[in-house]
Amino acid sequence: MILKAPTKPVFEKPKQGIYSIQSWVLDLPIIPQCTLFKLIRGYDLPVGTKSASKSIIKYIRKEIFVDSGNVKFFETEQDLKKAVKIFLYANIDGLSIHFVNHLIEGVKTLAYCHPEIAKREEWIWVYGHFCTTQKVNPETPSQFKKRLKSMENFNKNKVKKQAENEVNE
Repeated sequence: MILKAPTKPVFEKPKQGIYSIQSWVLDLPIIPQCTLFKLIRGYDLPVGTKSASKSIIKYIRKEIFVDSGNVKFFETEQDLKKAVKIFLYANIDGLSIHFVNHLIEGVKTLAYCHPEIAKREEWIWVYGHFCTTQKVNPETPSQFKKRLKSMENFNKNKVKKQAENEVNE
């Protein structure tokens, strides 16, 4: 059998306002959006292994996605503060630093960008605990914003140069 692409997309464009991603996430610049999206899957653990990181990831999913009724995708076994303490003081050593850095960046994005102050306060508590246990100085909101702006400008210039090089070839 030879597969062919359909002439039109299988699903029609959704009616305005029907998205799986919460609107506040879509209002963020591209880099913080990508930071949050990197965490959706979580860390690949061996089958049968439990980690508090899964609970933290599920809390992050709750902040990013509109609840679709998929309980398992969001359901957590413990409250966020308990999950963070278990993760930081018992589980973190078994995970790659690469994943932990992504997790810290995502938590920081929620702490500085969530539209609700109560949520920002909840995530700033998590971010503070991550920084303390990892023995790093927390990045301030203004440092965070400045760094992301410079990354976006770098990426825009890079894309612009690539486009110019393609035209000149």
